[in-house]
Amino acid sequence: MKLVLLVFIMVLLLLAPSADAATCELKYGNCGGAESTLFSLYNWTNAHAAESGTLNYNWSVCCDNTATIFSSDCYVNTSNGCALGEGDILSLFSTTNAHAEVNNTLGYSNKVCCNPPGLWDDFYCYYNTTGNCATSETAVVSMYNYTNSHLGNLSAYNNILCCKTKDETPPTAIVTYPPVVPSTSISFDVTCTDTGGSGGCNKTIINTTYGNCTVLGAGGTCTIAFPPSSCIYNLNTVFDVNATDLAGNSNYTANYGSFDVKLADLCDCCTPPAECFSSCIECICSSSGDKPFVGFDTDNNQIIELGKTEKIYVKIKNPTPTKKSVPLYIGSFDAVKNWMWFESHKYDTRRNITVTIDAYAEKIVVINVIGGKTGDYSITIGPDSDYANRYDEINIRIVSKKDSGFFSSTPGLGVISLLFIIMAGAFLR
Repeated sequence: MKLVLLVFIMVLLLLAPSADAATCELKYGNCGGAESTLFSLYNWTNAHAAESGTLNYNWSVCCDNTATIFSSDCYVNTSNGCALGEGDILSLFSTTNAHAEVNNTLGYSNKVCCNPPGLWDDFYCYYNTTGNCATSETAVVSMYNYTNSHLGNLSAYNNILCCKTKDETPPTAIVTYPPVVPSTSISFDVTCTDTGGSGGCNKTIINTTYGNCTVLGAGGTCTIAFPPSSCIYNLNTVFDVNATDLAGNSNYTANYGSFDVKLADLCDCCTPPAECFSSCIECICSSSGDKPFVGFDTDNNQIIELGKTEKIYVKIKNPTPTKKSVPLYIGSFDAVKNWMWFESHKYDTRRNITVTIDAYAEKIVVINVIGGKTGDYSITIGPDSDYANRYDEINIRIVSKKDSGFFSSTPGLGVISLLFIIMAGAFLR
């Protein structure tokens, strides 16, 4: 007796749908009032399918339309496609006595279509060979094969027709940014919201004429750096925003917003356009606390006659309201580095000094250079010995005879010049 009871319980378990597919089941007769009738089967297993209500097809595929993705409006569409917004459940070879297949396999033209409730954008169904749908999916029927197939209840075959929601709603991105920025960079703050049910935002891309930046997920900040060492001036610079979610939906907005790029600190503000991001002080854009401007005076002659000492001038401008201490270092990759020194520092620090300059003041620093050997040379001025940190660079030419044009030859050192360089070197060391 106990053995018979155990067998009976096991049979009931086999006939029952799996736990993650409890909202759909195969019933003999009609579905209940709160259920959707998707279609009908001739038997509970190894069965042909037909449109619901077909004579002698007494088994109904019933799904709870209050708890699943289905509505009460399900039917067989014979025009080879469901209407826009409807979900394709399954395809039948004919409206009765039919084999079935997963949609768009061989092209069975009779589609079982359902109108989704307003909560969902859409849904789709697929062929699952694991025997169980995911907990967020709805198991409809089991299938012998993915095409030309007989059908049965959820325990008849190992392959399950699983249906799940389909997100077709693009995300929404809100981007905030400063309306006026200096010609160095701009930063954007992004908040992305996705209501389509796909699991959230994927990324938001902001594109400008100066490049683009990306914020991942629901939000964050990204920065676009403008070209280095440039003084850009551009009004009404537009940018685009493209947000995507994890389902692949995209929300692209051309010309989402615009911003003004003004001249950054240390840019020339006396030559139009002259609008600084901060303020224009003695022809230099600057805000309080910025570094002074340091550069060679290229208006002077950079041609040095062999054996003579010439002066090269460095301009320093302090456009800030505070006194500044400015470290200076002159260097070169050429031999000329041994033939130059700051004025009044020939016998001490020679190539590195610190200059103090008052607020809003301008100062000239003098560098002496000996014409040691004919040729072209490069001299840099910077805060330290790191060539990459230089403020400015200048090219000089040492000629055998001073003139205003290019020299035609570059002879080596003569005897007199050689003696002069040896003596000068002894003093410089």
